[in-house]
Amino acid sequence: MQRLRDYWSVRLKGEQFLPNAPVPADEKQLIPMQLVNTIIDIEEQASYIAEVQKGYKEQLKSAMRENGVKSWDAGRLRVSYTPSSTGKSFDAKKFQEDHPELYSQYLKTSTKADSIRVTIRGRKMSVNKVILIGRAGKDPDVRTLDGGAKVASLSFATTDKAYTLQNGTRCRNVQNGIILFFGIRLLK
Repeated sequence: MQRLRDYWSVRLKGEQFLPNAPVPADEKQLIPMQLVNTIIDIEEQASYIAEVQKGYKEQLKSAMRENGVKSWDAGRLRVSYTPSSTGKSFDAKKFQEDHPELYSQYLKTSTKADSIRVTIRGRKMSVNKVILIGRAGKDPDVRTLDGGAKVASLSFATTDKAYTLQNGTRCRNVQNGIILFFGIRLLK
């Protein structure tokens, strides 16, 4: 009977009924259970992705260490390698407690693990250049939009190589299309 009440309570809120969904221990429903399940899925996926990321970073680090590479650029992906090193730091607390004149006795040696930094660059805007060789079907049709921008459309035809059939018929493959031009400086 309780399950039936739970079903209708959830359905009346417009939510999906999940009969085996966990119920919060304190019985307070702060957010819908569907959202709770979504959060659980996301956290599990994030954990999995973190493991995969850890694996590929270790592979990159190992490859860079073995090949003596400090920086690797693969387009949008850039990886920098910092080899492991040892460093010394000053233990100020110990220094203050003991003898300030004995500076060198209180230097600590610590090991810094090697590391890498992976950077994904933003997509750069680029200019794409297209050269079409063909024939215009008619004069361009120029229109002005509500905002004042101009748009021109042009019918265009391109022809592939012509060929002749065995019966002597000459054939060619013609592709028709419409090219649209947008821009503030169009046809000023």
